[in-house]
This record gives sequence, C-alpha cells and structure tokens, in this order.
Amino acid sequence: METGKILLVEDSISQRAFLKSLVSEGGYDVADAENGVKALEYLKEHNTNLPDIVISDIMMPEMDGHELSLMIKKLYPSILIIILTSDTDDDTLIKSFDSGATDYQSKPVKKIELLIRISNLLRIKKAEDTLHLALTKMELLANTDALTGVPNRRHILKELEKAIYTSKRYSLPLSLVEFDIDHFKSVNDHFGHLAGDEVLVKICSFIKQNLRQSDIIGRYGGEEFLIILPNVSIEGAIAVVTKCLDSIKNLSFESAPGRQITFSAGISQYNGQHKLDEFIAIVDSLLYKAKNNGRNRIET
Repeated sequence: METGKILLVEDSISQRAFLKSLVSEGGYDVADAENGVKALEYLKEHNTNLPDIVISDIMMPEMDGHELSLMIKKLYPSILIIILTSDTDDDTLIKSFDSGATDYQSKPVKKIELLIRISNLLRIKKAEDTLHLALTKMELLANTDALTGVPNRRHILKELEKAIYTSKRYSLPLSLVEFDIDHFKSVNDHFGHLAGDEVLVKICSFIKQNLRQSDIIGRYGGEEFLIILPNVSIEGAIAVVTKCLDSIKNLSFESAPGRQITFSAGISQYNGQHKLDEFIAIVDSLLYKAKNNGRNRIET
C-alpha cells in the first residue's frame, strides 16, 4: 500500500471525524482543518512538510472548496486535490477540475472507493516526483561542466543574458570578467593532462569560494572562464579579481609540484547598450591585451 500524508478539510465536525477515522484506517498520516482558511494556515505552517493530498468538501464557510483548490494550486502546485461533493452533475465536476482538483469523491463517502482513489493518486504523485527528479538531474548535467562542476558555456551565456536584462531594466551595475590560466599548455606538456585537470578544478573552486552567492563563474572555453558580477561596478570587480590574482599564487598542486599558477583577466562594466556578443567581445579583447602585456595581470 502507498504511504502518504493527507489533509482533510471539512466544516462538519462529525463528517471530519468520520473521514479522519476512515483515511487513518488506510495507514495514512492524517491532519484536518475546519475550513479553507484554516487549511491554508496549516499549509503555510507546514511548508517544509506538505501533505501529498488535500481532500476538501466544496460547501464550507469563509472559503469554499473551489476557492481553496485554486489557492493551493497557485501556492503549492505539487499537492494533489480530491474534491468531496454531493453534486456530481457536469457543471460541478467541470468547475472542480477547472479549479485544480485532480479527482473527486461523491458523497456519501464509501471507504473502499476513497482509499482506492487516494492510493491511485499517491502512485501518480510518486511517478511524477520521480520523473521531475530525473528531469532536474538531466538539466543539471546539461548545464554543468563535467570537470569543474561550474556552469558550462551554454549555461553561463544564458545567465549572462539574464544579468544583462536585469542590469538594463533596473539601471544596476554589472561587471564581467574573462580570465585565462597562464601557460596552461605547458602544464599539460610537463605534468600531463591529469595535472591540467587538477589545476582547472582547484582554481575554479578557489575563485568560487571568494565570490558572493549571487556571482556566477562558468567555463567558457578550454582554460577560459567568465565571471558574472551582478550589481558590481568595475572598481568592485577589480578588487575581487585582484584578491584572487594575489592569493592564487600560493596554491599548490599535487600533480604539478612546485608549479606556480597565475592567470590573466579582462574586466569590463556593462554600459547599458551592448548586446551579449559585444559585451563578451570587449572582455575577450581585454583578456588578450593582458596576455600580450606579460600575463599575470588585469586589463580594463
């Protein structure tokens, strides 16, 4: 038998007690509320442990079952809803399903029928939750660089596009950094590709630890990375990158003992007009300027 958590919403004390006893016999964890308003209060209070199913009467004071169903679907879309009704005419059923109900149970309630409906809905919910988890994992894999664990090129560009929109829409500063590991090819040539992988992973992790939660670092190319700094002026961006540039020299690498790693960076602040490609082209040219001017430096 499927296990799950159920919330009963019924204004009649006797009916509520009857339904609670009936559903409890099915082995479910049952809570109850006397009307729609109380039910929403319960859901808000138990936001981290929501019921799987809400079983609600239609005719109730303060907020009827259809209004409650609409609110639940708006606030807690994962919850499934069974509407209890004495009227099974087409208009009532259409209104129930339009309000977000997943199923209905006619009154007077038959124990076996209701328990079967609950069991079926819980199986559906379990399947939907499993599918949602699988899709979330697939999306994460599709958006993440397999080696470093940071957003890949496709995803970092998507995030930059959103950051540009926000900056332009609300007139907020936005800075973009592109950095490149200096002499990375020689690390691979002298110590092997596993050493190069360790350098990329460790530097990414180090820089990420020195960023705010709202900042985003992503892999743009082989050893090239972008850092999106929302609501940060170019002066603030320079301070962040300078700190990383100074500290990263002290990192040690097991696969490349004694090798000091540095990086070069280009930094620019969004001017409110440039398109995504233009903005990237600016930091790209600044990065190559930093490399041509001796590496281990910042150009703005």
